[in-house]
Amino acid sequence: MISHSYDEMTGIGQFNSQEFWLAKTAGILATRKLIKLRICVVEADEQKIPFLVFDREGEDWLWLSDTSFHGLLDGTRFSGEGSLISSDTKVLGNMVVCMETVTVELDIDLLAAFAGFETFKIRIGSLDFELGPDFREAASDMLSAISH
Repeated sequence: MISHSYDEMTGIGQFNSQEFWLAKTAGILATRKLIKLRICVVEADEQKIPFLVFDREGEDWLWLSDTSFHGLLDGTRFSGEGSLISSDTKVLGNMVVCMETVTVELDIDLLAAFAGFETFKIRIGSLDFELGPDFREAASDMLSAISH
């Protein structure tokens, strides 16, 4: 499912996919890492810019010093540098949790490739993940949503 919002005052719209859990077993106390990924497309001045947005909660800072991004999409490699857009802490009981959000800007053609992949592996910082068919479906839904 794709959500859409539009700010009439700034003329900026935003499309967001559902969130995908990349690392979770029994919560952040078990894995010490809680990572979510979503696809976001920002629309401004007739231009549509896709991003991958990673949200992480853990007991340490992981992306403050390394926001590198690498992908392997059906055997084709691509790389980029993410941008740390927020970092904060919160207290859970007697534990301090570090919260980080990183975005990776994409080319619109790459977003189109996401909609038809067979295998897709990504690395953000030092963490590796393999994305499944639900992510492929979300990319296809996003392409449909932004084409209107």
